[in-house]
Amino acid sequence: MENLLLVLLGFFLGLVPGWYARKQRLKVHWGALEIETELCREKAQAYLDDKIMAPLYRLPNKAYETSFPVLLSDAAILPNEVDALVRFYSQVEDFNRGLDDAAELNKENRTAPLKEGYKRNLLKARQIVAPPEGKDNLYLKAIAILADKNDRTAAKI
Repeated sequence: MENLLLVLLGFFLGLVPGWYARKQRLKVHWGALEIETELCREKAQAYLDDKIMAPLYRLPNKAYETSFPVLLSDAAILPNEVDALVRFYSQVEDFNRGLDDAAELNKENRTAPLKEGYKRNLLKARQIVAPPEGKDNLYLKAIAILADKNDRTAAKI
């Protein structure tokens, strides 16, 4: 009986490094998403403040493209969290597409369509930073989830 207990103890101790590595990996992914989401808000705010119709920057989404699939496949994310992050980053992608269009119009010196695109991009930036009353604040929802996940992940390690 004692040998069986030692074998079981050894088996469970063998699982610890994998469990710890998974927790560390998830912590890094959650942290990267939180930082990137904050950078998106800052750049969207800069777009609103600076009034440059075709800036050179784009909102970052590399952590989302890398980390989000890992979190999904690892079942580390709940359906409401998926919804909030997908909605936020869909807006980021729409905004970046608008900036790409603005850059092309600017290159072609097409002022009238550039001004129209600028108005649309302002709406997209406001949706990211501070939407009109009655609209969901995509940033606040996303950052609250990410901050909570980072706090919980850090507490478990």
